[in-house]
Amino acid sequence: MDHEYYEIDKTKKNLTIKATRYPYKPIYVYKCLLKIAVGLLNENVLLNYEPCQRFLLSDKYDAQLKGNPYIRLFGYFCPGPPLIPPSVFICKKKEDKKNKNIPTRTMVIHFQNYVYQIFIPFGDEDKEINQIGKTLTFNYVPPFLDKTWIEEFGKPTIMNIDLSDSETKRGDKQNITMTFSEAIFKDFPK
Repeated sequence: MDHEYYEIDKTKKNLTIKATRYPYKPIYVYKCLLKIAVGLLNENVLLNYEPCQRFLLSDKYDAQLKGNPYIRLFGYFCPGPPLIPPSVFICKKKEDKKNKNIPTRTMVIHFQNYVYQIFIPFGDEDKEINQIGKTLTFNYVPPFLDKTWIEEFGKPTIMNIDLSDSETKRGDKQNITMTFSEAIFKDFPK
């Protein structure tokens, strides 16, 4: 059963809601998340992120940052019921040689079935890895799931979304698919 705004697959027991996103600038989405991260840093650490703060306060260099590997949204979609109450935390990398190409700090947000992660850019501690041409490593912070969760609801889907574009995006399609065990279809228009 198809409709302009939704699709029902009775065989697979799926309901897909079809939507179009409002216009947005990907880099502004990243900056919104980055403002949360910067707001969580203590004063001593915040002093190491003055260039990051300048980046947040101006869009002067936004167009030049297209393709920058830092300006990405990493994370997971975890099937099943919402994971934990909403939470946000900052992680700091371990200081050892194998972590030398990993940015020092990352912020992780757990909300409903999503785990969002960004790395905090332009820190003094990361000057060596911020050089052009340097290969960076971005590790995902794993979701708080155990084996029984995965067996019951399925594996998380990994996200890696480039948010470095400063051009306005219009007309992006977004589908949300839900499964059901039983449905009453008499209320749906034909």
